[in-house]
Amino acid sequence: HSPTYDRIVRWLTDVIQAAGSRPDMGLALGPAFLAAGLPTPHLRLEARVEGGPDAAIYRYITESLHSMLPLAERFGIVRLTPQEVDDLEQHLRAEVMATGGVLVSPLVVGAWCRAP
Repeated sequence: HSPTYDRIVRWLTDVIQAAGSRPDMGLALGPAFLAAGLPTPHLRLEARVEGGPDAAIYRYITESLHSMLPLAERFGIVRLTPQEVDDLEQHLRAEVMATGGVLVSPLVVGAWCRAP
């Protein structure tokens, strides 16, 4: 468990919702394809699961936050400088290393089909 990671993911989720999107849209892609008149899609779910000093997930999640900072600030969700986000990456690494834990990234769902 990582309180820092949970906080970052909550901020990201809040930004997605405030922008009018669905954080769970990946899981709704099958019905969305069908509703659009497309064939049943092939779906794939992926997530990073990792820990340790060199795990890419620390950078992955903080870069995601970097990319959403303008919207996070506009929606009043969080105000952080780029340096504070970089510091979060180091804090997150230390927090996970202290417990010997691993993190599971937000789920990413891909979908594809062949158009008729």
